[in-house]
Parts: sequence; C-alpha cells; structure tokens
Amino acid sequence: MKRAILSITEDGLRLGLKIQEASSGHLYTLEKYINSGTPNIYPIKGNLKDFMAYVFVEYKEIVMIMSSGIAVRSIAPWLNSKLTDPAVVVCDDSGKYAISLVSGHIGGANKVAEEIGEIIGGQAIITTASDNRNIESVDMLAKRLSLHIDNYENAKLVTACMVNGKSVGYIDEYGILNNGKKSDCSNSAIIYIGNKAKPTIEVKNKTIVKLTKKCLVIGVGCRKGTEPEKLIAAVESIFNENNLSPVAIKGIATIDLKGKEPAIIQLSNYYNVNLNIISREDIKKVEDRFENSTFVKETIGVGSVCEPAAYISSNYGKRIVPKVKAGGITVSVYEVKNVEVIDE
Repeated sequence: MKRAILSITEDGLRLGLKIQEASSGHLYTLEKYINSGTPNIYPIKGNLKDFMAYVFVEYKEIVMIMSSGIAVRSIAPWLNSKLTDPAVVVCDDSGKYAISLVSGHIGGANKVAEEIGEIIGGQAIITTASDNRNIESVDMLAKRLSLHIDNYENAKLVTACMVNGKSVGYIDEYGILNNGKKSDCSNSAIIYIGNKAKPTIEVKNKTIVKLTKKCLVIGVGCRKGTEPEKLIAAVESIFNENNLSPVAIKGIATIDLKGKEPAIIQLSNYYNVNLNIISREDIKKVEDRFENSTFVKETIGVGSVCEPAAYISSNYGKRIVPKVKAGGITVSVYEVKNVEVIDE
C-alpha cells in the first residue's frame, strides 16, 4: 500500500474514511477513536512525531488531516531530500483545503492534492512557481518522459529561467520534445536530451541540464574465463571513446551459451541492469545482417554474437557502436527502437 491517511480529530477521521473509500490507503487515527465496529483503521502508536518515522519509510504518499503547523513539526525530523521524500498533503478537518506540502513534483504531492481536493470537495493549494504559471519544470518534464536528470541543481536553475520569463533552448536527440531536434541554443540555459556524456555544443557561460533515457543495450561476447574487470574496462573505454553516458544503459545482451559467464553477469551487476539472453535460434534469423566469423560459426553454430544479441534485445533498434574487438571480447551498442515510448 503506497498511501497513508492520518487524522487526529473525530471530524478528521470522518474525512479520512471518505478519502480511504474513494482512493484506498491505510487510515491511521488516535486509539481513542478506534472501535471494533470500524474496520481498516489503525492506531497512531506513541506520539505523532515518532510515528512519522515509520510512515516516511513505509509510504510514498501521506495525507495528514490536521493543521499545517502540527504536520510540519511532526515530519521535520524525517525530511531528507526532494528526490526521496514521500509526497505529503495536508487537509484541514473540515475539508476546505488540500495543501501540497512536500515533494510536489518528484514525489507527486501536487497531483495528490488535486486528487484529494476532488474527493473532499475542497480546494487544492499548489504553491510551486512553475505550476502556477502553467510551466512544466525540468523535473516534471523528466518524470513525464522517464528521463534521468544528471544535476538537480542545474535543473532548478533552468526551471528558474523559465519561471522568470527567460528563453530556454533545447537539444533533443531522441526527437520527443515538441517533435523537434533543436531550438535556439544561444540562450543562457539549455535542456539537453540524449545519450551523450558531454553534449556536443559550446556550453561556456550557459547553464545546461542533461536528461537521459535508459535506452542503450550493450551486446557482448567473450572467451570463457574472461576477467570481469577486463570486460568492464572494455565497455567503459568504448563508452568514453564514443561520448556515451553510462546512465543511458538499459540492458546487457548476449547469446544463450554465455548466459552464465561470470564476467558478463558481473557486467550487468556493475551497471545494475538486466541481462538479456538471446537464443542461437533467434540469432540465426538475423545473423546475415552482420559480419560473421567462420570460426565462431563452426564453434557455436552462429557466426556473430554481440551485434545480433544487442539488435534483438533493443527491439531491432539503431546501431550506435558497431562491433568492437578487444582481446577475446566483442562489444556493440544499440539504441532501443522507438525511444520516445519507453516508460520505465
């Protein structure tokens, strides 16, 4: 269960039951308001401030039916970062307002406040500057398009430029923003969307925020017993040489015969991505598209490993780096087909 609803008055409990009925969630209140005839209500154990330590860990959305002052004092010790804190919405127990208090964007409190306002027939209070100007902030853009932000401080600065009426340029290598690739990049702030480790523009005196989608599949092959460190170093070298960001790595792909090779398993663990095993039968269907080795074909039944594995695993996507050979290791990189529809 991702939502907790907390009330500390009888009117608040009635409002909490209304919210729970309409949206689900675990409802907590003071023990004195709980009786055997009211199921699915849990007690707030101990004082509220201490209890919130548990709630902050267990729930992604928190609706607090109480005064803003009580809510702020009870959650203050547990606040950590806008990147990790749960969404917190505060309602008065008469149901007039639903206030987005913490994590309005990344945590989703602004949307939760709007939802709760609808349920209770009250007004959602949103105080973030970009929302109140109908401007999509950088973090909300990234959230909507499943993009990873490289620098949250720069994201804030670029959003501030938009809020203050300054023009912001963009480079979109995926073609998912306004159906375009590039805007005026002479502006002082730039949004870069793509796979590059370093955007290929002059960034002097510009604030630039990089947004990256996990859309690259690394196809690999290696000799039995290859040292994991050697394989990782080969991949890192190829990414550096091609100015590719490791943040964009979505998965590792290899042939079924290499599915249990320790170096390849370690590579997927190193990047914390899935290892996709491609059967020889599937590779045979596409291997004529790629450079083949007679020796490899006589040995394992197919003439190529890394490229067809990456090609298939990327949903027959676009080749970014052709096969690279390095001391018993082969590596290629493909971009997943239809990057714009990837939803992590």
